[in-house]
Amino acid sequence: MLLRRRTLKRDIEPFVAEPCTYTTTRANESVTLINYQQYAKKITLEDGTDVPITGTGYLNYTFADIGEHKVYIEFKEDVTDFWYCFSGCSELTSIPENFFANCPNVTNFGNCFNACTSLTSIPENLFAKNTAVTYFTSCFNACTSLTSIPENLFANNTAVTNFSNCFFYCEGLTSIPENLFAKNTAVTSFGNCFYLCRGLTSIPENFFANCPNVINFNSCFYNCSGLTGSCPVDNDGTPIYNRSGNGKPGYAKVTSYRDCFYNCTGLTDYSSIPSSWGGGGA
Repeated sequence: MLLRRRTLKRDIEPFVAEPCTYTTTRANESVTLINYQQYAKKITLEDGTDVPITGTGYLNYTFADIGEHKVYIEFKEDVTDFWYCFSGCSELTSIPENFFANCPNVTNFGNCFNACTSLTSIPENLFAKNTAVTYFTSCFNACTSLTSIPENLFANNTAVTNFSNCFFYCEGLTSIPENLFAKNTAVTSFGNCFYLCRGLTSIPENFFANCPNVINFNSCFYNCSGLTGSCPVDNDGTPIYNRSGNGKPGYAKVTSYRDCFYNCTGLTDYSSIPSSWGGGGA
């Protein structure tokens, strides 16, 4: 048995070093492995069985046994769009760090892991090779089992313009790394980005300071009722809500900001945040 596993690993490593994990809770459970099988070049189970790729759309597989199942997925190198690729794959519990490494031309990860409710973590270098990406809209929307975000997750994605809904309703998150968006200078929208992330306890002080082109903060922290600390500030030391109104030097004028801090009453400066931004001020 040991010899067979080593041989299998050598066969698999050329296209992906680590597998995804899907977890079943009942015998003979049918699992959606991927929503767009046409993106895959090869899908292999832990025992060496190749899952037939028969066309386009959903690809389901029935696992006889209960428990964790390792699945190796190799994508086609010319894929440019992973829109909804694993959306609703509720049995997906882990993804490998080099998952998208051979797809350097991808521009869209919108809704890629939307409602992957059993996904517990994100590898730090998951998108390290995808330097052409412009959209992460709803990428991890409703991933309710996530408890943290790697600090360098988006460090190489300098072309991104849209993070709207990216972590919408990730209620298991308790913190945000300080430099999560430090390299994303082109982003224009954080609308609903952390909407209903009620487990969050603070926002890093200079969280958006290196994102000078943002014009949309609509509902960014809507109903993040667990937040404490204060509103994030820019490099000039003033709160981000000063980017609206007459704007501020060095930053684009924010035109969409309604309910950005709605019900974030635990913030120490909540009473100073303008009501138009969802605060308790005038």
